[in-house]
Parts: sequence; C-alpha cells; structure tokens
Amino acid sequence: MSEYLEIINTKNTSERKRVNCSDNCWGISYQDQKLYVIVFRQGIVVMDLNGKTLNTIDINVGSVYHITTTSDRIYYTDQNSNTVHCCSMTGQEIWVFKDQSISKPSGLSVDSNQNVFVVGKTSNNLTLIQHDGKDSKVLLTDRNGLKSPQAVHYNKQKKIICLGFKIESLALYLVS
Repeated sequence: MSEYLEIINTKNTSERKRVNCSDNCWGISYQDQKLYVIVFRQGIVVMDLNGKTLNTIDINVGSVYHITTTSDRIYYTDQNSNTVHCCSMTGQEIWVFKDQSISKPSGLSVDSNQNVFVVGKTSNNLTLIQHDGKDSKVLLTDRNGLKSPQAVHYNKQKKIICLGFKIESLALYLVS
C-alpha cells in the first residue's frame, strides 16, 4: 500500500514526479491526459499529468481497488458487494451489475463497444458484461485453468485479452 504515486514519462524514464495522496492509492486509470486514482477514504481523485488534483468524485471506495475509464465513462469493481459499477465522468451512476457468478470482482477492461471484461478473484472466472449492464456471459472458468485472476486488459487493436493471476503468471487469449 502506498500514499503516493510516481509519474514516469516512458519516453524519458529519468523524468519522474512523486505525488503525495491523503491515504492509500489503489487502482489507477489514464484517459485524455488525466489520471483517475482510487484513494482510500477519499474517492476517485482526478489529476493532471503533473499530479495536480482537478477534482474528486465522491464514491465509497472502502473495498474498491480496480478502475478503468473510457472517454465518457468510469468503471470500477467493489469486492465486498460483488458489484461492477459504470458511471459518468462526473460520478453519476449509469448502472450497477451484480450476479452470483462473480465473486470478488477485481480487474476490469472495456472493449470498443463499452462491453466490460471483469475477472472474479474467488469465483475464478472471466465474465463479459454487456454495455448496458443488463446481461453477461461467463467466458472462462477454473475449468479453463483460471485460478485467482486479479487483472485483465483487453487490447482493442490486437483483440487480445491478457489475464494476470495471483500466482505471478499471465495468460493471453485471442478474442474472435
């Protein structure tokens, strides 16, 4: 756990900026020259790339550790309530998804149609939630070898899903 961020320019790795936060920092997402950071007991803090706080989106982040963004939406998971949330960039709730098939939802990623890939850490699965939050489909389970998945990234250009696991391994899947 950390109460600060380090911003690194990947083109010039020597250029770093340390940004102190009021409490532990959890998930982070980048969108349109802004960082969206989950800060414990504070909410989603929106910063510019210099670490200046632009605003704070007031949500209960007590068990929120994962976040992703698109140009007009913020998505996050709440592990205690087993829910996936979709809201506007100002924090206005659009939909909340809850299904017994997902336990301890963790990492999440969004495709070009705003469908959401989410991994269930203790349900050992990868689920695709429809863009409106109404329907879902389990894509992979422990029968496919998933054991404690914690992170997911969907590469829109290559149509590849990358899953990260607690046991320090990765798996790649081609989406057709």
